[in-house]
Amino acid sequence: MKVYQSTESSANKDMKDKKRHTLLIFISFFTLVFVATFLIRYLGGNPSLPGNEAYFTLGTERNFFTDNEVINKNDLQNLIWPYLVHLLSTLTRVEIAIVILSYIFAILSILIIYGILQRLNFENKNIFLLLFVISPITIWLFTTLSGTILPSFLCLLTLYLLLSEKDSVALFTLTLTILFGLVATIGVLLLILAFSRRYKFLFYTLGMGMVINAIYYYFVPIPLFSKFEIANFFSLFSSLSSFGIGFFIFLLSMIGIIATWRVKAERKRYFTIYASFIALVLLSMSNKLFLFYVTFPLIYLSTIGFVTLVRREWQSKSIKVLTLAIIFAGLAINFVYTPVKVSQLEPSKEVLESLTWFQNEKEGSVLSHPDNGYFLEVIANKKVFVNNYEQKTSSYIAGLATEIFLSRDLEYLNRNIEEFNIEYIYITPDMKAGKVWKSDDEGLLFLLRYGGSFKNIYRKDGIEIWQRTRGVPEVEEPL
Repeated sequence: MKVYQSTESSANKDMKDKKRHTLLIFISFFTLVFVATFLIRYLGGNPSLPGNEAYFTLGTERNFFTDNEVINKNDLQNLIWPYLVHLLSTLTRVEIAIVILSYIFAILSILIIYGILQRLNFENKNIFLLLFVISPITIWLFTTLSGTILPSFLCLLTLYLLLSEKDSVALFTLTLTILFGLVATIGVLLLILAFSRRYKFLFYTLGMGMVINAIYYYFVPIPLFSKFEIANFFSLFSSLSSFGIGFFIFLLSMIGIIATWRVKAERKRYFTIYASFIALVLLSMSNKLFLFYVTFPLIYLSTIGFVTLVRREWQSKSIKVLTLAIIFAGLAINFVYTPVKVSQLEPSKEVLESLTWFQNEKEGSVLSHPDNGYFLEVIANKKVFVNNYEQKTSSYIAGLATEIFLSRDLEYLNRNIEEFNIEYIYITPDMKAGKVWKSDDEGLLFLLRYGGSFKNIYRKDGIEIWQRTRGVPEVEEPL
């Protein structure tokens, strides 16, 4: 009896050691990807953080306790992540704090996913974790330091707790998830439907979600969905857009659906997974934030598809090798492409240089494209006429900015810069390359050169900064 117990204890210890080694390997692999993304950017001469999301968080964190307007104009879902960054920034620089926090939640997500797979009795955990780590959505989410990290993690944690039958704690994390808004509410709802089928929690999510999101929309009416078009489907793939599903991972998920659909028992077992996956993909065509919640069912089905390809009997061994080689190559290309793409996100080193120079200019409101708003606020320490968040919450301000950009009416320009106290205009190369204007003499560009209301104070690498003139207007050629 003692020999039997000793053997069983030894086997359990070996299993735990194997689990630890497996997790350590994947955590180490992800760490290399995470560090490499920032290292590529830094070695390219750009020490700034990548993307808009990080600077929205930094700007909110900076003014959290000093500017009541930050609280008034943001709903709760946009305040939780900056507050966590603020807490960690008491120990280190805020830029380092947001990177550390993102990395911590990435590692916790890997651990939670492994726990979920164990409770689902999913055999191919290692393949799932590999596909998860190299997924373009995963890399993009954590390396752009997105505020979506926390609600997506809470979704996974809620699912893990439900599968572990820890209902009281799951109810708490589910409520926290719902606080992050409609996208997170729908995301966790569909995950519970797909993998847990705990209908009591589904009804709770629906009820609580409707109440909280109705309150959010009443105070901050942000449109969450753009026009639904079939053409938007192609924008879901990372090779054709800023971020998205890797094409070959999506292809593997389709193979997974086909493989399980053929068997009647499997079809019934996986039906809710199919439904949730398809629903999240369709929702992503109107709001790409849903892609962060499609990751788990996507990788789940992709793993099944990959195992099906490897285990099936092929009539030609050479065709099997060629097919798998193409898939491996496709996965590798997406895996390499995403960190490089993230490392090239704005602010570029040229934008960073201009904004650093701009810091020393006197205070004043800046008119620019909303995409530049957070950079101007955080790096140049200037107030902006409109940023991405205000573009969503105030159609009037966003529309007015567009009208000013496209108008050639000098009187209209002067009236608005006076009314809104616009001191500067900040122009980047992409704004002149179709983002705002299509020609050099279109709208505001023409007035800047020949209207005399603004003078050029910075021009380098296609970036221009114009300052409002005082007194008698004078026409002035750019420097």
